[in-house]
Amino acid sequence: MHVDTASRRTAAAPWTTRTRKEPEAEPLGTGAGDLSKYPSHPADLGADVVEREMDQLLAEHQTALIERIDEALTLLREEPKAYGVSRVSGEPIPFERLDLVPWTRVLADEAPEDQLPRSPDA
Repeated sequence: MHVDTASRRTAAAPWTTRTRKEPEAEPLGTGAGDLSKYPSHPADLGADVVEREMDQLLAEHQTALIERIDEALTLLREEPKAYGVSRVSGEPIPFERLDLVPWTRVLADEAPEDQLPRSPDA
């Protein structure tokens, strides 16, 4: 005698069949590591503001540096004899300084403190 197991499974009582309940999505702010129920905590917003300000400052610094490099290239192209000569004292700028800071227009002792290249251990 042949027993049809497929039809027996479908004919089984509903309380005997197991259904797997899908996990519900966690509401915002209840995940691991969240300390607040707010979707965006004020501290997160502050960190975002600081990051944007840092990006803006870095972009401004890079823009200023590119402008100084462009000025040095223009000087080198238009007045090659003026390149490598201090605009303050008229003394030649040492090659070592020009090698490190090719856009410089002054000697190291004539440069403002904030424009001097910093050593890695400083």
